[in-house]
Amino acid sequence: MKIENYLISRLYFFQDNPAAIFWYDSAMLTKLKVSAFELKERFGELALELVDLASTINIKILPYQVDSLPHFSRLKEEQMLSAIEVLDNYVGIFKRTVEKGYRVNESKMVTWLAIKSLGLTPSSDLFHYIEEDSVIEIYNAENIQIFRNLKFFEFCSYTLDDIFCRPWPSLYRRVEALTEEILTLKDRIYAENRLKTYKVDHIPPHEVQEVDSAFRYKIKTEGKYVSTLFDSSKRIKAVVVVENASLASPPLSMREQEECLKEYYARNANDSL
Repeated sequence: MKIENYLISRLYFFQDNPAAIFWYDSAMLTKLKVSAFELKERFGELALELVDLASTINIKILPYQVDSLPHFSRLKEEQMLSAIEVLDNYVGIFKRTVEKGYRVNESKMVTWLAIKSLGLTPSSDLFHYIEEDSVIEIYNAENIQIFRNLKFFEFCSYTLDDIFCRPWPSLYRRVEALTEEILTLKDRIYAENRLKTYKVDHIPPHEVQEVDSAFRYKIKTEGKYVSTLFDSSKRIKAVVVVENASLASPPLSMREQEECLKEYYARNANDSL
């Protein structure tokens, strides 16, 4: 598939677009005659490319559970193109990491390249707090995850079809009181509008539940730091979350995995094109 007859324009995709992750130079859609099959093929190719990059450090990423890409297939054409570009940018961060002579699990470099790709400025002390085992996530002002390092996937049974094509808030569940506390912290940080790294020591370690993944992992997460990212007008555009994570549920046996996959296929089979 060729995506080249685009007029380059600065576009913003907000929460109503479940695939909106980066602020990027993207298509001013000129009605390319591209079939849904070709779009799915391109998304699948990029997903497999990311899987290959992660496999170099023995991290397993699920590209999709159903070949028809049911969640991608539900998107409108503009959202499909957005999801493809977002995934392409994401894969590009790890490819540039390798080109610079680093491994894809060297999170300080990966995080720096992600922030650079967003055109944002980090707090000067952020990288002092990123450790080898840190899970790194970046969230925008709408509380949508717009980046995650590969460590994240050690505790994730969602597919790339899920992560890039579904509304982020629908994927996870935690105790409501903790969710409210986290949102209160976020509101305070945005109101202060300081380029700063905040230590998160008042929110206790807690479990987060995958709502609709294949294996429905329970993850124990402990937030360590939240660090703001400024745009060119010196306003907070996103935040970096540095946390520790581990699986709270025991590993599934092969039989249990097979049963979970059968159930997942049954839930999604009727939604494919």
